[in-house]
Formats: sequence, structure tokens, C-alpha cells
Amino acid sequence: MKKGMHVAKKIPLKVKKGKPKATEKKTVRKKGNGTPKTAEKLDFIRWTAMTEEERGKVKTQLDFARVYKVNDSTLSRWKSAKNFWDEVRKERNSYWKGKVGEVMNGLFKSCTGVGVKGQDAKVFLQAIGEFEERSVTVNENPMTPERREQIKQATAKWKK
Repeated sequence: MKKGMHVAKKIPLKVKKGKPKATEKKTVRKKGNGTPKTAEKLDFIRWTAMTEEERGKVKTQLDFARVYKVNDSTLSRWKSAKNFWDEVRKERNSYWKGKVGEVMNGLFKSCTGVGVKGQDAKVFLQAIGEFEERSVTVNENPMTPERREQIKQATAKWKK
């Protein structure tokens, strides 16, 4: 796996005696009884947000299921959950924000190298706030007050 995207390590839970406080979050790791697997779900969200190159040897959902010992149907159920794709989007956004410097550097190199593409230069300048799209409406045939009066007189004759 590449830098930047970290998958949570599987660490055994330390069980405290008594009831957990409302502010304590527990990581649940139970197998085969239908209870949520919070750490695995978070790892699956992060894995889903990764590019194929970053996933390493865990390329497919089935690979993920085997490595994390989670049923493939559980992964499918998680994917169809209400907020799953919002969580994936947040994870991607968080990751890609860390890549802005690299992207800007690549755009800069593209804009200053041989065979500069206009679109690259435009994107770069927009990103640094030096270019803004504008549209200008040009009236090539403005009507002067004299011309308006002529038209008014001509149409007045038709009305009679």
C-alpha cells in the first residue's frame, strides 16, 4: 500500500470491567453472528476509496473479504448502506487534499514544458486564482434613438 492511505491494524480489544462510558467507542470484532465489525467496515471504506494501484495485493472485494475474514455479502450490504458512499467520498477528499501540491507541481511542469496545452495552463491559472471564466455579450447592432423613431413612424402608418 502507498503512503497516505492507512488501513487500521487489527489490535485485540482491552475489555474494561463495568459498562462503557457514553464517550468511549468500542471496536467490535465478532465473527459469524451478524454483529457489526466497526474496524473492518472502516478499513473497507478506506480500501474502497483507494485507487487500484494503492490497493496492493488486495485488488478485489473478494480479496478484501478473504484477508479481513469478512463475508462478501457483508461487504455488499455495507456498500448498499445509506451513508457508505458519503463516507468513501470523505475519505477520498481527505486523501486527495494531501496531493494538491503534487498536482500543482505536475500542472506547472505541464504548462512550462515543451508543447504546452492551453487547457493545462488554464486549469493551473484557475487553481491559483489568476484566471476566471468570463462571458461578454456584444450587441453588434445597437439601436439608436433615431432608428427607434424611424421604426415607430413606419409602424404607425401600418396601424392606420
